Amino acid sequence: MPEGFAFPIYHSLWTPLRPGDLPRAPGLGALRLFGRLAPGVTLAEAQAELTTLVARAAEEFPEQYADLMPQVLPYAESIISIPPDILVRAGIYSVNVFAALFLILCCGNVALLMFARAATREKEILVRCALGASRGRIVMQFFAEALVLGALAALLGLAATSHGLKLVLGALSTESDSWPFWLEGGLSPTTLTYAVLLTFAAAATVGVLPGLKITRRGMGARLREATAGGGGLQMGGIWTGVIITQIAATVLFTAVAFVTQNQASRLASIEAAFPAEQYLTVRLEMDRESTTEEWSDTYEEDFLQRYSATVRELKRQLAMEPAVEDVTLAEKLPLMGHPVRLIEVDEAVAGDPSSGTGFRVGTAAVDLDSFEVFQTSILYGRNFDSRDLVKGANTVVVNRLFVDQILAGRNAIGRRIRFKSGDSRFRTELEPWFEIVGVVPDLVLDAKAPLNMDNPARALVYRPLSPVQPQGYPLYLAAHVRGDPNSLAPMLRRIARDVSPRLRLHDILPLNRVTGEDARSWHLFANVVLMGSVTALFLSLAGIYSVMSFTVSRRTREIGVRVALGAQVPRLIADIFRRPLGQVAAGIVLGFVLLGAVMALAGSGSGAAIAKHAGLLFAYGIAMMGVCALACIGPILRALRVEPVEALRDDT
Repeated sequence: MPEGFAFPIYHSLWTPLRPGDLPRAPGLGALRLFGRLAPGVTLAEAQAELTTLVARAAEEFPEQYADLMPQVLPYAESIISIPPDILVRAGIYSVNVFAALFLILCCGNVALLMFARAATREKEILVRCALGASRGRIVMQFFAEALVLGALAALLGLAATSHGLKLVLGALSTESDSWPFWLEGGLSPTTLTYAVLLTFAAAATVGVLPGLKITRRGMGARLREATAGGGGLQMGGIWTGVIITQIAATVLFTAVAFVTQNQASRLASIEAAFPAEQYLTVRLEMDRESTTEEWSDTYEEDFLQRYSATVRELKRQLAMEPAVEDVTLAEKLPLMGHPVRLIEVDEAVAGDPSSGTGFRVGTAAVDLDSFEVFQTSILYGRNFDSRDLVKGANTVVVNRLFVDQILAGRNAIGRRIRFKSGDSRFRTELEPWFEIVGVVPDLVLDAKAPLNMDNPARALVYRPLSPVQPQGYPLYLAAHVRGDPNSLAPMLRRIARDVSPRLRLHDILPLNRVTGEDARSWHLFANVVLMGSVTALFLSLAGIYSVMSFTVSRRTREIGVRVALGAQVPRLIADIFRRPLGQVAAGIVLGFVLLGAVMALAGSGSGAAIAKHAGLLFAYGIAMMGVCALACIGPILRALRVEPVEALRDDT
C-alpha cells in the first residue's frame, strides 16, 4: 500500500479475513463493515434498510441472527470504542461550553477595555452627536473597530490552533497507541465558519455594548457637563460584575490547573512496594480457531480453557529462562487500575452496609504465587493454595488499606464480604459470601487518592485465579527479570510464537511505566488549563488597570481639591483602593465557592483535598490581591503627582 495509508486507524499490516476471525459470542466483539453510501442516501435510510434485512434474516434463521444488532455509523465514529452518542459528544460539547465561557470572559474584559478607551473620546463623540452624527453611525464605528481587532485576533488564534493541534496529537500518540492516520490536526471548513461566527459575536459584544453605553440618552446635558469640567461617564454595576466574574474565573481556572497538575504528578510518582522496574509486563490475548462451529456456551468454555492452558504454558517456558526469576499471571497487576465493585461486609464497621451504598473496592484475580513473585509476604492469616481452587471455596485475600478503610483496623481473618450490584434492578439473585483468609501488605504505596483518577493505591480484594478457566479475559503476565526487562521482550515474543501462533502480545513494557501515559495526558490537560488561566489573569489585570486609569482620570479634579484642602495621602490612597480591592476580594471569594462546588461534584474525597490545600489556596488569594493592587498603583501615582492647581485648571 502507499506510504501513509494505515486503514482503518493506524495499521500497517493486513491479512485476509477468515471465518474463524468473526466474533461468535454475543457481546464479545463487533464485526465492522466498511462501505460507501449510494449518492443521495442518508445514514438513517441505510440504517432502516439494514435493520429490515437483519429482521428478515432473524425470522428465517433465528438461532444465528436473533442477537444481531446492526448500527450504521460515520466512519470516524465507527472506530471509537465508547458510545459516541453519549460520551464522545458529551465530551466535545463540554469542551465547547468551557471554551464559550472563556470566550465570554475575554469578551467582557475586552468590552471593559473598549469602554474605558471610548470614555476618553467622550467629548469627541458628544461633539459629533451635536453636529448631527446618528447614534447608529457611532455604534457601527465602534463595531467596525472591534471587528478589525477581532479579525486579527482570530487569525492569530487559528494559526496557533492549527500548530497546537499537531503538537497535541503528537504528544498523545505513542508507539502502542497512535491516533488515526487521517487525523492531521488541520482546520476544517466547519471550524473556520465557527471561528468567523465567534469573531462577529465577540466584535458585537466588545464594540456594540460600549457604543450603546456611551451614546445613551442625555447627550446634550452630558455635553454641557463635559464642557464645564464635571460629570461624564461612570462605571456602572455591569462592569463591576464583569470584574468580579473575571477574577472568579481566574481563580477557578488556576486552581483547577494546579489541582490537576498536582494529581498528575502524584499519579506519575506512585511507587510500588517492590522494585517494579525489574518486572516486564504484557497483556495476553488469543485468536479464535478457524472453525465453522456455531458459538455456544460450550464453545466459549472450551476457548477459555484453551486460552488458559496456552498462557500457562507460556508462563512455564518463560520461567525456565536463565534471565527470569519468577513469572505470574493476574487479571490486573499492581500499578494498574483495578475494576471497582461495591461490596458489603457481614458486620457494619466503617459504615452502614444496610443503607445500600456499600463500600467501593478494587478487585483482581491473581495466581497462587503472585504475592511471592512480587516479593510480598502474608501479614495475617494464610496465602492462597490449592484448597482455594475447589469449586465453592469462595475465599479472598485483602490488602492493608482494606483493613484500615473498610474494617477500621479490626481483625479481618474470618470476616465475610459479598459483592453487590450497583443497581438493584439488575440483581436477580444474591451473590455468595466470600471469607477473608489472609491480609497482604499494600503492593502500591498510598499516594493519597487523586480526584477522578483510578489510583492503584486503594482497598483491594484478591481472588484466586483458576488455572483451568480464568475469571477474566485477557490476562496479564509479569516476569521478574534479572537485568533490563526490555531485553526480555524479543525472547518473550519468540517463546509465545512457539507456544501458539494465535497468541497475541500487547503493551510489552516495564511495570514501573504503567502509569506514565495516564500521567502525561493529565499533565497536558493541566498545562492547557494553566495557559488559559494565565491569559485570564493578564486580561483581568488589564481590565483592572483600565478601570483604575479611567476612574482616577475622572476623579482628578476631586483629588486635586482634596489635596488642596489638606487630605492625607494614605487616606486618599485607601479611599481609591477600596472599591477595586473590594471587587477583587469578591471575585476571589466567588472563585473559591465555585471551586468548592466543582470539587464536590468531582466525587468523594474532595473535602479532604480542599482542606489539604486550603492554606495554599488562601496564599494564592492573597497573591491575587497583591497582583491586582499593583495594577492600581500606576494610575494612583500619576494622579498624586499632578499639582492641585493643574488638576483644577485642566478640568475647567
